[in-house]
Amino acid sequence: MTNPYLGYGKPVSGERLVGRERELCELEEYLLSTASLSIVGQRRIGKTSLVIESMKQARANNIILIDLSVYPTAKHFFDGLLEEINDNIEELTEKFKNILIVENNKALINVEGTYEKANPEILQSFLIDLTINFNECCDMGIDEININFSNLKEGGKEELNPIIESVAQYFNLRTVY
Repeated sequence: MTNPYLGYGKPVSGERLVGRERELCELEEYLLSTASLSIVGQRRIGKTSLVIESMKQARANNIILIDLSVYPTAKHFFDGLLEEINDNIEELTEKFKNILIVENNKALINVEGTYEKANPEILQSFLIDLTINFNECCDMGIDEININFSNLKEGGKEELNPIIESVAQYFNLRTVY
């Protein structure tokens, strides 16, 4: 066991943050239900530690927390906001994605990564990409798309087929597997 007084006065997290389970649960519930939050209290009672730990949990729930104190101007804030959003989207799409390749007026979509059935954020990100890709095909006058699942790890093809077919039907596209 580590000495709980090591680094007194500095923020702590993980196992060194003791006795704050109730506050962390309340923070998580509040963050899921509202857009803004202020934490106010006396000096050295653990506000920063609580925020740091809740930020770790929030990232796991795809909540974006932004420390406004580091942005001197509105432009800096919006640049930081866009960067944070892009980082979160990239993190989701690196796990599971579909890539559109168009050559000689023929379209191919490679489905890559690991499909996590229990993760609705990943499926939502996949659907957004799929819709954008199908829309681009329509704009280019392509009416048939080859779907390649060879880079899909750990299955999921059977569950994804009806989803892909449904989106393709909306765009009046034929899919070939």
